[in-house]
Amino acid sequence: MGCKQHFAPPKRSLGRPSLLALLALAALASSVQAQDPAFGLSASASGAATTEPSLPGAELLPVGCSSCGNGLLAPAPPPLDGSGIPCAKGCGCSQCYPGQIPCDCCDDGQSGIGRFLSGLYHCICCPDPCYLSTWRSLANNAFFVDQVKPITQIRVGGDFAGQYQFPDKAEFFWAQENAKGPRYSGPALLPGVKPPGTPNLDYSVGNFYEEIAVNRFGLFVNLPYRNVEPILYPGASGFGDMSVGTKSLLLDCELIQFTFQFQTFIPTGNFMKGLGTGHVSLEPSVIWAIKLTSQTYWQAQLAYWFPIGGTPTFQGPVFHYHLALNQMLWQCGCEKAIQLIGSAELGGYEIAGGAYTSPATGLPASAKDVGSIVNIGPGLRLVVCNKIDIGAGSYFAVSKDRMASALARIEFRWRF
Repeated sequence: MGCKQHFAPPKRSLGRPSLLALLALAALASSVQAQDPAFGLSASASGAATTEPSLPGAELLPVGCSSCGNGLLAPAPPPLDGSGIPCAKGCGCSQCYPGQIPCDCCDDGQSGIGRFLSGLYHCICCPDPCYLSTWRSLANNAFFVDQVKPITQIRVGGDFAGQYQFPDKAEFFWAQENAKGPRYSGPALLPGVKPPGTPNLDYSVGNFYEEIAVNRFGLFVNLPYRNVEPILYPGASGFGDMSVGTKSLLLDCELIQFTFQFQTFIPTGNFMKGLGTGHVSLEPSVIWAIKLTSQTYWQAQLAYWFPIGGTPTFQGPVFHYHLALNQMLWQCGCEKAIQLIGSAELGGYEIAGGAYTSPATGLPASAKDVGSIVNIGPGLRLVVCNKIDIGAGSYFAVSKDRMASALARIEFRWRF
């Protein structure tokens, strides 16, 4: 059996137009590689290319930021300084990124206030394109300040409080006593004598909190289970008022994270047993975390709670604030993932209206007369990794008037 003979196709020569096109492409490639800004290469005196270090983002300048906003028909861009950063006229030198403008005018880096204002201006107007938004345990460590960073998570915890004073004041904790709320069950009273209000109570609450977040927005729901043990009133246990809310992270940079939160309390608890308020409440608030040092954050919240549909003479708005100084105490492990963080917290309440039932007379008294309420306390949290942590915090009343005289809170958080 013979072998098949294979014939190669005849060779074709390149025509003159194809040859000229190849020569033009080769010349263009040689010219582009000789340009320094795009490839980080510079031609030496002998014609050899040498590699020079370039700043992050420098390779982008010729593509999208060659004029720093001057436009196609405007004069040539300002000259580069020694580090390859364009100098903006009248503003010193400023790093330029595609789609952004120089941002160091009026930049005062000499004082703490100046550095903060400059950092805040940069965070709002020219955010760092290299910044990577992430969860920071140190910025979200406080126990009585809501978390500033929206994140998908589950939080399970409990509150244990002693001697909560005048529980129906402004209908913040429960509804008006001997009316819509719990009723007196103490010793028998003489005819015509009004039942007294309870002076204080002990309570505990188990909370199941779940949050779903996408980028800068979060949606959360919290379902509490409450147990109350008041003086002169019957105790009770059951589900309390559920709350739902949203978070919107407005500012997110290395210096500061700033969030607007809106929470709605839904009267799902049995208000006749003291497990709820019996009305809807709304609470807008702002939350922030500011980086003081690499090991210290200031976390805070300002909130305004106001009721809708409560007892007209008893319901009243409540302004409350919570401040926390979070400090890294110890860390180790791969990428320092295991952390022990301490918090020193201060919080206060100002009741702006409404009434409470007097324990002495049983008559309504002005809730505004309760005065300023101030609490302080420490907290400690162990961060196992960026996904899981567990901790405990406390509040102790330092003012004559108070919510609870002492409050302890434990939490387990799992982010995923």
